[in-house]
Amino acid sequence: MGGLTGWMTDLKAKQMKSLSLLFPSLTQLETLSIGVDDDSSGLSEALHGLCIKTMCLSGNCGGSLNVHHAELLSQSLSSLTQLETLTLHVSTYIDLQLPQSLKYLNFYCTGISPPELRDLVKTLSTCTQTLESKMEFGCAIFTYEYDESILYRQADPISPEEYITIPRELTVQTNVAVKRFRILNRIRVNRWYESADSSWSVRDHVVVENDDYDAVIVDDETYNLFVRHLDKDIVNRISMRLQSYAASNS
Repeated sequence: MGGLTGWMTDLKAKQMKSLSLLFPSLTQLETLSIGVDDDSSGLSEALHGLCIKTMCLSGNCGGSLNVHHAELLSQSLSSLTQLETLTLHVSTYIDLQLPQSLKYLNFYCTGISPPELRDLVKTLSTCTQTLESKMEFGCAIFTYEYDESILYRQADPISPEEYITIPRELTVQTNVAVKRFRILNRIRVNRWYESADSSWSVRDHVVVENDDYDAVIVDDETYNLFVRHLDKDIVNRISMRLQSYAASNS
């Protein structure tokens, strides 16, 4: 008997409290995709301990999720002991706690700094299981400021060259393999022209084992939404594939 699939988009944070009461009764729920306006404590409570195998978490209307309660969200993710595939579409980097059951990770981030990327890669490389990761992110960090009580977000670009040393640093680790590291340039502002990737061109890549490698994770819809919603002020992004193997205890 097949499992249930849930697809819930454009949710409000206040609705998550009700879902936290509903989800435990859905004992055959295997796949869950949620688009919510805020990562409230209600979201973390609703997700905690679910017996699901596949989950996609993003913001409303196909955009990225603004994470304000990273520790609570990360703790909920680590409680999903049967989760095998996780897709996250977030605005900024969060310190992840991943369940040991996880096999595939799609991590789409609007902007991430080189130190944050190092932290993410370190987390992935210390997993106690074999994990395939697909990482897509803009070369930028964000600053926020208020103007007449309105919060504005501004993308501060980071040179792609600042990220290049990271895959090279990983070559000394025996339990990590970088399968792709591509730098892409934005070639047109119109993000809805033809395919999502048609607004980008491959600029450069670090020589890796197989730059044509693509993870077996099929997630075209969320990936396309990530690319199309990426801030127009972000002119470079990076496409990275990583395989990490069970860390040795010796």
